[in-house]
Amino acid sequence: MARVGGSLLAGLLGADAGYRGPRIACGAGHVAEFVSYRDKSSGTVLGPVTVSRAWYHCQACKLGLAPRDAELGVAGDTMSRGLAKMTARAAAAGPFATGSGLLADLAGIQVGARRIERHAEADGAAAAAVITAQAAAIAAGKVVPLPPAGLADKMYIAVDGTGVPMMTAETEGRDGKGQDGRGQDGRARTREVKLACVFTQTRVDEDGYPVRDPGSSSYLATSGPAARSGELMAAEARRRGARDVRQLTILGDGAHWIWNLAAEHFPEATQIVDLFHAREHLHDLGKMLAFMTGDTASQWLAERSAELDAGDIGALAAAARVFPWPASKPPSGTRPWPTSRPAPPACATATSAPAACSPAPASSKQAASPSSGSASNSPGCTGPYLVPPASSPALPASQRTLGRNLATAAQPDAAR
Repeated sequence: MARVGGSLLAGLLGADAGYRGPRIACGAGHVAEFVSYRDKSSGTVLGPVTVSRAWYHCQACKLGLAPRDAELGVAGDTMSRGLAKMTARAAAAGPFATGSGLLADLAGIQVGARRIERHAEADGAAAAAVITAQAAAIAAGKVVPLPPAGLADKMYIAVDGTGVPMMTAETEGRDGKGQDGRGQDGRARTREVKLACVFTQTRVDEDGYPVRDPGSSSYLATSGPAARSGELMAAEARRRGARDVRQLTILGDGAHWIWNLAAEHFPEATQIVDLFHAREHLHDLGKMLAFMTGDTASQWLAERSAELDAGDIGALAAAARVFPWPASKPPSGTRPWPTSRPAPPACATATSAPAACSPAPASSKQAASPSSGSASNSPGCTGPYLVPPASSPALPASQRTLGRNLATAAQPDAAR
């Protein structure tokens, strides 16, 4: 059937060969002259189709063109718009070889993996150019997005970064993402890609956890610097109506660059460490304190995890303040630290592990900022702490559920 359809399509398209007279405008201010009729084969959803169309040549530009190609949407390409759309969906489904197999199995169309790759890269470059231009226009005030109809009361922006394996040419002169981003030779194996997701939530499930509104998520990704990712994130959020919602919340893993971008573009937003990463920070703290908690390490961590899930950050912090800090492991064979020993100031020094300086989850916090000067030799932190000062009260019960709901917005379902 596909072959029959392709044959019929070729006849319909060939009915107009695109002859527009002996001379036509070339598009660059010159005149192109008719040369001859030339065949062109293009891939379509019905298979390959060959069309004979009029070919013109511009002597001044030294370029040829076929008006019929532009009319059919295949100028400079050999793939119809319908097939290009199918190819893009297949390319997004997984590896390009897998996409090639999907097209063959589901549509009976043979498109090689390399051809899918070339089209995916071209589509991505075109989309990036449009998004970047739109973001620049919004940042410059040349475009002011109108709030969409039916705007939700609250909006969330989840921001993160991850290392993506790259070919050597793509990592030249760049740092890898974390320890796993470099090989034994010290060369980067990955590039950090910064991600953002803008979404809304208007209801909770039977356990009180928020449920993301279907179809509300829009995504951004860039391997550019943090400043560029911030501009793209801010433009997308404004396009979605971030300036018109009652409450805007930015979710992150506690990295300073995320809070800095949040403070720069949306200083009014509530900044929250999502529960998934907050649990990671808590487990890191548990490992650091294991030589002091001794045989009760598992129980201590389970109790702190329950407090975190309930949004009782005051109780969690009080339990952590019991231990001396900065933590230094005693000689082998000695007993764990007594839990009644008074604690020094909770701020971690530059030589301390960073987990003790993690932003507090499930509560609003100020944006992190680098240390303000080098004149002082006193220990300094760049944001709120997982172990706050002793005067910090526990959250009221009315705020704990709200804090838990907000903090879990970016958590994968499987990790709840």
